[in-house]
Amino acid sequence: MEDNSVNILPFWETNEKFSIKITSTSKELAQGKTDTYLTNFDVTMNVTEVNEKGIKIDWTYTNSKLAEDDKVLENHLLANLLN
Repeated sequence: MEDNSVNILPFWETNEKFSIKITSTSKELAQGKTDTYLTNFDVTMNVTEVNEKGIKIDWTYTNSKLAEDDKVLENHLLANLLN
């Protein structure tokens, strides 16, 4: 079988920092009604190592805003670790 994969490495350097916001959206359909849940996390990424094999990044999550009654278990776990 032919391998059609492509490796893409950004041009990041050691000690560079980036900030992003992650929003998790989940929907639940119950009794003909759709409920939407939005959970937000701020993330700071610190590039700790860059070499020919890849990039190592430390991720720090902060400022979790968990949607009330969010059904996604991972969001609850992460938010409880932060708060």
